[in-house]
Amino acid sequence: SVDTIQAAVFQGCTSLKTVNIPDSVKTINRDAFDGCTSLVSVVIPKSVTEIDSYAFVGCTNLTKIIAYCDPSVIPEGGFTGCSENLEIVYANADGEISEDDASDDDVSGENTDDSKNQELDYESEPGTDGYESISDESELESEDTPDIVKVAANEVPQMSSTTQNVNLVVYTDLTPGEIYNFYIFKTDDVENAFVDGNLLHIEQFVADENGYVTVEYTLDEQYTDAVLRLVGKDKINIADVDMHKVTGWKYDGCESTPYIGMFFNGHKLVQGRDYHLSGDVVADGMGIYNITVSGDGAFTGEKSFRYIVTGDCVFGDGNGDNVVDIRDAVQLKQRIAGMDVDMNTYAADVNADTEIDIKDAVKLMKYMAGFEDVVLGEAS
Repeated sequence: SVDTIQAAVFQGCTSLKTVNIPDSVKTINRDAFDGCTSLVSVVIPKSVTEIDSYAFVGCTNLTKIIAYCDPSVIPEGGFTGCSENLEIVYANADGEISEDDASDDDVSGENTDDSKNQELDYESEPGTDGYESISDESELESEDTPDIVKVAANEVPQMSSTTQNVNLVVYTDLTPGEIYNFYIFKTDDVENAFVDGNLLHIEQFVADENGYVTVEYTLDEQYTDAVLRLVGKDKINIADVDMHKVTGWKYDGCESTPYIGMFFNGHKLVQGRDYHLSGDVVADGMGIYNITVSGDGAFTGEKSFRYIVTGDCVFGDGNGDNVVDIRDAVQLKQRIAGMDVDMNTYAADVNADTEIDIKDAVKLMKYMAGFEDVVLGEAS
């Protein structure tokens, strides 16, 4: 039985109207029902002990959640990205919901097989190996030999099956470690994929180290023309993510790190899960620093920025001896040539363009030569 509804497993199921979570489920992960814009009601059983606040993000028509779970399970502040009219109805001390709150017009607390109500009954655990039942009436006999079909991920196989055999499909040429959603539809009607009970089953898999996803399933005899689809989730380029950052502050004698906040579609990304930092993550003095943000998990690509730590200093005094002289000019040229030179890059940036380059060297030499119109530390 299912104990976790994985992240994004029902993402984009725009014709899903009602959901009755099975009473085996304990956890509902982030983005589990992301973008289910037709979803209007959800029943959460007593078994659920953890729900991510973004589980129903983008469910703009979700107006009622009936919660048999402990009220403390509902995230503080409610669910992010749902309808402003969302009502959460809690069971009483006896675990009951009033008839008015659980009317037939809304949603009942029991799972049904009425496909026209678009209620999904999770019957197998996403991402696990072994026998996955698609129909409660299907039986698996131990002496049966699976039918095996190997297909590339971009192909859409159509398979006939009976309750007497287990079907096995292997998808190849996938990205190892990536998440894929596996769907079974009654018909290959793309425009109405999630309409009128066309969706029979959905579960989530992770491609193995060889780029394979292996699915075992059985179908009720009435679904002889069922269609299978494996859909991967495109990664988001971190360059398209909003970055909130502090790009400069005054040095106080202590090591410091810049504030970085990464946001996408109203979600704050989590460092270590969605991205990681490299480069000058810690500033140990005045200078110009560079940081690179690299996408992880559902994100990819890189995004870089500079930040400056300022302080009381003498511009041009790159070696920190409080005198601007030829030794600073020599050190600056060494740095520009690519040598590993310990210097105050903030003070050495005499033209204040956040770059240490030949323009700084030229300006510094003009200053030492006595050019009256040269002011160190100002843009030129």
